[in-house]
Amino acid sequence: MKRINITIGLLFIYFLVLSIIGFPKEQIAPDGTDRLIPFILVCVLELIVLFLLRWALIKRHKFREHRRGCIYDGSVVL
Repeated sequence: MKRINITIGLLFIYFLVLSIIGFPKEQIAPDGTDRLIPFILVCVLELIVLFLLRWALIKRHKFREHRRGCIYDGSVVL
């Protein structure tokens, strides 16, 4: 469980660094398009992916621990 939190933490720090570097300098581009809305949408999508990844890793870890416990007990796992 500790490895999962470290992995997600490192990915979150990576996300923060890239979002700071990629932050649009001006909100409106010279051609009149808005640059802030796509930036925010990408950030929100990235956070959703991080939470889904954390959920999947925790679920996989619990399933693996459950199977490991059943194998040691001698019960059959289907």
